Amino acid sequence: MGVLPELHAVVEAPWFEGSPPWPWPIADRKVFSFMRLSGEMTHAEVGSIMAQLVKYNQVEAEPTVGGLLSGAIAAEGLILSGGIEVSAGEREIRPGCCCGLEGWREWLACMKSGESPWLGHDPDPWIEWADAVVRVWSDGAITSSRERFAVEFERERFVAELGRVEEELRAFLPRVAEWAREVAFPDPMALCRKLDECFKITGGGE
Repeated sequence: MGVLPELHAVVEAPWFEGSPPWPWPIADRKVFSFMRLSGEMTHAEVGSIMAQLVKYNQVEAEPTVGGLLSGAIAAEGLILSGGIEVSAGEREIRPGCCCGLEGWREWLACMKSGESPWLGHDPDPWIEWADAVVRVWSDGAITSSRERFAVEFERERFVAELGRVEEELRAFLPRVAEWAREVAFPDPMALCRKLDECFKITGGGE
């Protein structure tokens, strides 16, 4: 039996030069690599996601835990470089450039519409629907010099994996609350509510 394909919510690891512009520890991850979100993340890994949050959204605030996180909560909206990663063994299709975690529920909406959500560019991944089979293509450009391949799902498994993505995102929120308490932020639940609202974790947006 071959390796079953999987879906996971991911966010890009933060990039910075010199001293980190946030006052909390982050995980030792390669810059621009993708980190999976789940309830199993360490505090350092959650710290990386929060670092990317304040940097990617250009939160302008005093560079303290309270200043940066309160600034993120006060922002009109939040986005994060990432989305849904597709994997099957050693083959992986990551979100393309400019794709954001905030659009992950478009994958659920496309189950009804049959149209591919926008998954970023360079490369340009896309989803093909073929009756009971769902194919996620690594690149939409047939003439690309890159190797072009597809990860194939039975429709039922694709639906189940999207359900797992939602479960892992829901489990991520309590880890954020625990991390916020660890770094002595006074209102962990406000931070979780903001993330839930902006990234449509517990509902809505379909």
